[in-house]
Amino acid sequence: MCWTGVDLFDSGLAAISWLHSATHSSQMYTPGPATSVSTSVYAFKQNEHDASSPVVVIARPHLSGVTLHRQGTPDRVHRKKPLPLAKYSESNIMSIMVRSTRSNPLALAVLGCLTEGPMHPYQIAQTLRNRAKEESVRLNYGSLYGVVEGLERRGLIRATETKRQGRRPERTVYEITELGTREATDWLTELLAVPTKEFPQFMAGLSFIAGLPPEDVLAALRDRAQALRWQVAKLHTLQRTAADAGLPRLFALEGEYEAHQLEAELDFVDRLVKEMADGSLDGLELWQGFYRDEETRQRLMSELSGGLPWAEHENAEEEQPRD
Repeated sequence: MCWTGVDLFDSGLAAISWLHSATHSSQMYTPGPATSVSTSVYAFKQNEHDASSPVVVIARPHLSGVTLHRQGTPDRVHRKKPLPLAKYSESNIMSIMVRSTRSNPLALAVLGCLTEGPMHPYQIAQTLRNRAKEESVRLNYGSLYGVVEGLERRGLIRATETKRQGRRPERTVYEITELGTREATDWLTELLAVPTKEFPQFMAGLSFIAGLPPEDVLAALRDRAQALRWQVAKLHTLQRTAADAGLPRLFALEGEYEAHQLEAELDFVDRLVKEMADGSLDGLELWQGFYRDEETRQRLMSELSGGLPWAEHENAEEEQPRD
């Protein structure tokens, strides 16, 4: 198959067109779980009488479903010219189709618990806490119940019974559906295989670093370095304790990953502190001048008021009209 383009529709549909080189069948088919199972995926030929006609894949979240006509096109699909391959890669296409329904890892954690057997939400929460999953997934009871309701609406889990023990409140037990099992598999595969752009708070701070005088930043970075050293030492202690207790490394990989991330950040902060302290940081003199006298401040503000050259170039590319 050769990817030729993708387009997003106002109704929330995502469509991918490719040349159907393997077969000339005009039958509607489902290409399997390669894409999000939280999204219904169908394929049909634009012209069933033309063997060279491209096959179009239509995907839509299961929450609202999609209606297909055997002879024609899906409901509410606005046909547009596909964008060129150079604009969208296959990985971009796949991530666009599932982005809106895979934003909360807690939903994946719930699905993972239910693959072990039916549970009620309180039992799910206790299972996650007993396994220290709150260290890698944000967990609180309020959001958990909302996630469970969302998964049920999408058909990924279903209620099997409601029971009461003594004077405790009624608890609804849920089980994972076949659709939910496939979604959990696809989602986990995506998390491991596809790098995504994240927005760490420290990165935001660095992007606005000139908003503080250099001496204040230097003091803040030294404090951060000290805090990072403590966090790294704590994680290494936990790793040694777990290993001594016989826990296989497989079940502590997230902690190991976090430690590597913190060590890399600490190395970056230490180098930045050193360069600021010895005056070797490129642009430091300019930065110092910004806070030293008003004339330098006004000149720099005037020069930067139009934005950065590469930012203008990127914005120009993004604003180009679609053909």
